[in-house]
Amino acid sequence: MSGKEKKTSIFKVLGIIFLIILIITSAWVIAVKLVFKNKNVTPSIDKTSLYVLRTAEMEAGKDTDIKQDTLLFVNNTVPTQEDIGKVLVIDNVSTRGTTAMRLKAIIAENDAVMYQVGFDTSDKTYVVNSSQIVGIATKMDHFLGWAIVQSGTVHGMLLLVLTPLLMMIVFFALHSWWKQKNNAKKYMGHREKVRELERQVEAIEAEKTEVVERLIKEKEELLEANAAAEDAKENAELTPVEEIVEIKEEIKQSASNTAIEELLRLCEEENQKLMAKFDRSGDMPKDSSSEQSGSSQPEEPKDDDIAEAVKKAVSEDKE
Repeated sequence: MSGKEKKTSIFKVLGIIFLIILIITSAWVIAVKLVFKNKNVTPSIDKTSLYVLRTAEMEAGKDTDIKQDTLLFVNNTVPTQEDIGKVLVIDNVSTRGTTAMRLKAIIAENDAVMYQVGFDTSDKTYVVNSSQIVGIATKMDHFLGWAIVQSGTVHGMLLLVLTPLLMMIVFFALHSWWKQKNNAKKYMGHREKVRELERQVEAIEAEKTEVVERLIKEKEELLEANAAAEDAKENAELTPVEEIVEIKEEIKQSASNTAIEELLRLCEEENQKLMAKFDRSGDMPKDSSSEQSGSSQPEEPKDDDIAEAVKKAVSEDKE
């Protein structure tokens, strides 16, 4: 099966059972109140009538011991000589109403058939005609008779109705409590799972933060290393010509006397280096093309000439 089968709680099953019992007992009480609302009533089903003997006047019978509150199933027939000694249900007995008596004898009077009946606990007899006879009792049930009698009383109705009702309420209350307990247990389990997931998320976030911080730190270190390399490259020793070009650029930007003086100093140092080189060699270097042509040696650069060139370049930059 695709879905999970739902388990039915024992409390719910018992509650349903007591609900069914409540419905049955309620229907029973209503039926008894309607059918046996009068002790002289003998309801009939087909050819069988029902009668509840509510007195104890038949309990001393020799042949059949009929207890009080016994339900009699009566066959709606007229008794014969063969039925003498059997219990009859008779209507409109003097001072008695409908009751159950034992058939003592059948008497013929003036072309009429009369029936002599009486109680087992007394020697007194009554004479009734055939129209008063409901029928002959063929079966008896004391338990059903007792239940019918008790259902007609206030205590019996309360017992039959309130007992299953209270039991149903109790079992449904227990079912609700059990369900809430299981729901609380499931909730605690889900809550613990949520907490575990939250802890895992926190651990992942912490690890992520750590990785990000490490990457930022490494990036900063790389940037610092690049900056240091750039500084080292910029601060590297320049050649005299590059220094002159740099100073010239500074002159273009600021045209200050300090830059001019620095340029003159560098020119002076360069001139001295050249003169020292010529002194060590003892002679000026000769070019092969000048020897062939017979031209004279080049003149040594002078300080005044360099200074003039610098001043001229500065004045041009200012313009």
